[in-house]
Amino acid sequence: HVAWPIAKQWSAVAYLYYNVSQNRVEASFVGLQYDTCCWSFRFLVDRTFSEALPSNNGMSVNNRYTINYTFQIQLKGIGSAGNSNPHALLAEQLPGFFDPFKY
Repeated sequence: HVAWPIAKQWSAVAYLYYNVSQNRVEASFVGLQYDTCCWSFRFLVDRTFSEALPSNNGMSVNNRYTINYTFQIQLKGIGSAGNSNPHALLAEQLPGFFDPFKY
């Protein structure tokens, strides 16, 4: 996993979990967030392994993935709105993750 500042109030986060024994990516996500004193937003795209299907020739495996998009707007001191809880996703995927949106 990687997290880094891009500009003064912009930062990005990325994560990749590769299963060496199965030779596939199990989970990955990339995200972008903007943070000010009064409001912030975050956008994440995550891709998670869902199933492995044999190919038509039976010699290889086709991996299927689920893709999710998460967008969150937070008005600090008031609350937030979004399609899910992205800091829960980050905390689940990244042990020790510190969420700068949470105060």
